[in-house]
Amino acid sequence: LIEPSTRQRRRSADDSVIIDRNPSNKIHDDLTEIENIHELREIIRNQRKFIQQLQMRVRTNTPDIIQLPTIDKLKQQIQNLNLVIETYQDESNLLKTELKKLYKTIEHSRKTQQNYEKIFREQQICIAQSKKKLNKYEQFFKKYDNHLPIFDERKEHIINPMDEYIIDLDIDILQGNDTKKKTSVAQRDSALSSTTNTNELQRQINEKDEQIRKLNNDINTKGEQIQDLMFKLTKT
Repeated sequence: LIEPSTRQRRRSADDSVIIDRNPSNKIHDDLTEIENIHELREIIRNQRKFIQQLQMRVRTNTPDIIQLPTIDKLKQQIQNLNLVIETYQDESNLLKTELKKLYKTIEHSRKTQQNYEKIFREQQICIAQSKKKLNKYEQFFKKYDNHLPIFDERKEHIINPMDEYIIDLDIDILQGNDTKKKTSVAQRDSALSSTTNTNELQRQINEKDEQIRKLNNDINTKGEQIQDLMFKLTKT
């Protein structure tokens, strides 16, 4: 078998002209490319140095606030401040609620005080009226005591001094003893009736005195309650 042979044609000067390239130009171009690569590397190196210098200048001249650690600290401080603000807001709301309750308490205490003052004035009026009634009772009893007959327990009848000087012209001589007996019985009944009336009046006086005493106690109690309320209002 005959192996096929590959035959190459020699290149001529015309071929170089055709492809617009000759060996001398190729060598020159290769050197230019090498020089360009070195220049590029130098340019890149210089650019890196320039970037590093810029970074140094930025770090030196830029305030700390732009740096990341400082920003993180500031964010944390802002969060803490927000928490403090929320806490103050909650406390403020609680204080507002307490102030509203206190205002309601003050209003209630003021109304209660007004009611106590009204009751106190009414009690004073009742005391004044009771004193007037008491004075009338005292004057009445003074007058009544001056006109009371004299009662002698030993004789169990009333001895009126004026009766000794009164002569009963209607006495029958024949029935003198019976008339005297009837007169003594009537005088005894009158004395008992007067004693009963006196005891009843004394009982009424005692009842009035007890009522006045209770009224004075109630007034004193109300006065103490009003003083306590005024003290509480001054403290609040």
